[in-house]
Amino acid sequence: MQSAASLPFLRERQFLQAGDMVANIPLPDGSRLYEQITDHLLLAVISTSCADCLPALESLEKFANCYTKVNLVILAVTDESGMEVLQTAFDGIATVYHPPEHILAEELQIQGYPWAYGINARGQVVTSGHCGRVAWIERLLEPFEECLGSLR
Repeated sequence: MQSAASLPFLRERQFLQAGDMVANIPLPDGSRLYEQITDHLLLAVISTSCADCLPALESLEKFANCYTKVNLVILAVTDESGMEVLQTAFDGIATVYHPPEHILAEELQIQGYPWAYGINARGQVVTSGHCGRVAWIERLLEPFEECLGSLR
């Protein structure tokens, strides 16, 4: 008989935590994640096929249009047509990539969507959390207000 902890639906999700270093994953354009980091990076991971992600995409778009100083990279789990829609929606306000899902799960420890990491200049996770609402995204960036000045 399996123990309760071995059942996938009962296991606690393990995302990267504050203090963890983010893997310098390869990106589809040939660059690496660390090349995207300035003095901060808001890294959002989202899927175009999950129910929670559609409102989260709207929140990320509102956030990015409002907080133009924020360095936002979106890693999308989607198909080609979804990628085209995302690139159009976030043109000029965020960079969108479509990396292989196994990299998201293995290297970035993404266990569910939508999720985001606030990352400092050294590639270290400062904040980690659900990015489904503008207020939640703002909370992820609170530690970066000093380097961003006013977030807006």
